[in-house]
Amino acid sequence: MKIAVIGGCGSVGSFISLLLSNIGIDVTVVDKRQLNCELKEISVINIGKSKLEVCGYDSLKNNYFDQIIFATKAYDVKNAIEHLKENNIDAETAISLQNGLGSAEELEKIYKNVAILIIYSGLQYLDKCKSIFHGGRSIIIGCKNNCMDKLNYWERVNNNFKIKIVENIEPYRWMKLAINSAINPLSVLIWNRNGKIIDKGEAFDLAINIVKETSYVAEKLNISLLEDPIKMLIDTIRETYNNCSSTLQDIYYGRKTELDYINLAIYNKAKEIGFEAKYNYFAYIAVNLISENIKKFDYPCKES
Repeated sequence: MKIAVIGGCGSVGSFISLLLSNIGIDVTVVDKRQLNCELKEISVINIGKSKLEVCGYDSLKNNYFDQIIFATKAYDVKNAIEHLKENNIDAETAISLQNGLGSAEELEKIYKNVAILIIYSGLQYLDKCKSIFHGGRSIIIGCKNNCMDKLNYWERVNNNFKIKIVENIEPYRWMKLAINSAINPLSVLIWNRNGKIIDKGEAFDLAINIVKETSYVAEKLNISLLEDPIKMLIDTIRETYNNCSSTLQDIYYGRKTELDYINLAIYNKAKEIGFEAKYNYFAYIAVNLISENIKKFDYPCKES
């Protein structure tokens, strides 16, 4: 099976590429800044490392893959689709990494088979094609339409991970959205690792209110969460205690955050059903207001 991982030199992309190559999948890492194809070491500390082919879009002209995994930022999905079109790169199935709302919907406009991949793992970027795994071993994948038979290879992923392949991904998608809607902005507001959210009472109270609010919006959209979201929040924070959220890392490195696709997207969904998701909106606005100034403080995620 041939799989292309777009954004495969980022923290999550490196993680996915390594997991799949370890079970014998023919993985091509796609990096928009790469000019040609070359073997590079993909390394995830605490998981392993491997040499994989890293290619730019131009180097993959007229290629066909069994699957393309979009491990890009949510706001980069449209650009990735355009690069693929320009270079006639196609696939039978597209897989969207769960980055809030919107990415999978963009893929559904182009691809017949679309799946969503949800990863409950703490992954921190260290350098190009190099990251560190900070815990959290639950991976869930499922289809937006009938393509379950194309996902069975995930069962072969390392037994240290809890893999779940599901027919209806929406409840799991909204559960992850609820967790991200709390951890991502709160880690920025306290400018610290995930675990410190629990340690700071006011921050944890706000996190609980955000998760409750997101869960309420899901319920009103007739999406029933299958587990207690507060327990899942606590478990996720504890399992990724030493990790810094992707939003905190984005702000530190001067990148755009994905909160438009998380907290703001929840706020807008809530408006459609006549509800004001005030905690999500507060978190979104607060992060935007402080983002330029807070990164002047020491980076809390330095690895020794």
